[in-house]
Amino acid sequence: MNKPADQKQWYFGNWTGLGWLETGLKLAGHAIAFYALTQIPAGISPALSFPVVLLGIITLSYVAAIYDRWLEKEITAMLFVVVNVTAHAAMTWTLSHANNNLYFLGLMFAALMLAGDLVKIAFLLRTKFTVRNVTTRQMVTLTGGLVIAYALVIAALVISLTSVCCALPPA
Repeated sequence: MNKPADQKQWYFGNWTGLGWLETGLKLAGHAIAFYALTQIPAGISPALSFPVVLLGIITLSYVAAIYDRWLEKEITAMLFVVVNVTAHAAMTWTLSHANNNLYFLGLMFAALMLAGDLVKIAFLLRTKFTVRNVTTRQMVTLTGGLVIAYALVIAALVISLTSVCCALPPA
């Protein structure tokens, strides 16, 4: 049984191979997000689009996860969630200023996050992982919601890319 949050000490958990695979996929996505942030062309002002709104919502959900990680006191998860929020904010900001050249980086980011969450679902189901009063099924459902959101971001970015690259020239 877990100790009450106020009595817990900070610790390192055992994440197994699937947990570390998820982490590796997402860290690769984070690296892309931070690189993309440095590639924003000068003079492009923010624009609101469907993938930007979705990534903004995902970012806010991860901000809420910081509190959860604080209560759990697991060091790896706490460090990861802070980097995760920062990377999502970086990619959201990048895509809000993006020209078509940066959409591909957004696509790679979302694909790696989606792949990481699919691995997370496998991890949750295999280990029956729970946190406090949240069941494995609830965690799979929440992660499944992120998978759907990332799939929608990918679809929107693909549509944006194909509408630009494949449009017929004016007659």
